[in-house]
Amino acid sequence: PALAKAKRKVSEQALTHVAGLQQMDARELDFPDASFDTVAAMHIVSVVPEPERVLAEMARVCKPGGEIVITNHFASEDGVMARIEKLTAPFADMLGWHSDFRIETVLDTPDTTVAQQDKLPPLGMMTFLVLRKAEG
Repeated sequence: PALAKAKRKVSEQALTHVAGLQQMDARELDFPDASFDTVAAMHIVSVVPEPERVLAEMARVCKPGGEIVITNHFASEDGVMARIEKLTAPFADMLGWHSDFRIETVLDTPDTTVAQQDKLPPLGMMTFLVLRKAEG
């Protein structure tokens, strides 16, 4: 359904800059190594199975010196939000995302360093991250 909707939008809005749309398992991307200058993942890393494997695939298809751009919710370390996230964590399947998803899962992606890390409104619940892949 989402792929069909995206294809319809590309057609209806004549989005000629879209080279193609494909469906695949994020844990096994069907692209050669070092295919992209930039790889983006918006609001997905806390909802996919095996997020470490997904991040490794993103790094694999990113060119050396390229960027991995991620926007996602990550668990708060302290305060009221941290307590709320811990209370809602057992309901991850019902919520559709893991409120207790740790940012270290992303920051520990091999061969990458943090180029940018910013909290996003509202309330800083989301984080914008840019990881830079190491040069060859």
